[in-house]
Amino acid sequence: MVGTKIEVFPSSECLYYLNTIRLLHCKRLVSLPPSILKLKSFYELDLTGCSEFEDFPEIWEPMGHLKVLLLNGTAVKELPSSIECLFGLTRIGLKICKRLVSLPPSILKLKSLYGLDLTGCSEFEDFPEIWEPMGHLKFLLLNGTAVKELPSSIKRLFALLRIGLKNRKRLVSLPPSICKLKSLKELDLTGCFEFEDLPEILEPMGELEFLGLERTVEM
Repeated sequence: MVGTKIEVFPSSECLYYLNTIRLLHCKRLVSLPPSILKLKSFYELDLTGCSEFEDFPEIWEPMGHLKVLLLNGTAVKELPSSIECLFGLTRIGLKICKRLVSLPPSILKLKSLYGLDLTGCSEFEDFPEIWEPMGHLKFLLLNGTAVKELPSSIKRLFALLRIGLKNRKRLVSLPPSICKLKSLKELDLTGCFEFEDLPEILEPMGELEFLGLERTVEM
């Protein structure tokens, strides 16, 4: 249903075996029925480019089959705290969601989550505290967001391989705890014009292959 003029997606709980819904660039779509999240075989939901889509529905019961949720370029301002019920999610795409300002802390309870991409979410300011270890998250992309700092609890995302922080004009420093990410291969701070203080590295970071500091005060 790419690029259609659909405004409302019908109730779909009778489509028992539906596993993929792609509604890319349906620019009039504003919401989805909660029943869409009752589809037990549902694997992927892609709403990329649905620029009027604002309200992601509450999730009323656990749903383990949904693996991919792509909301890139939508008008979503927030995700419901019940996002933790989508416990099978491996990938969440929120690129260029220009109205998104924060994430619920419960998103970091998704134990299967592999990648979280907030690139270009220019109003996104507050990355949530991480209250418990999260061993599957490999990629965290915050390029072009308004985040001023990362929480010291970032160390609990101990499996991270890549952190993208490019073009974050308000970022001044990083927490020393970032040096505890022993698997980290790439840390990119390119274009963070206000960035001044790279933390003292007090223990080995043997996997780090790339450190991008172009166009920062450090350089």
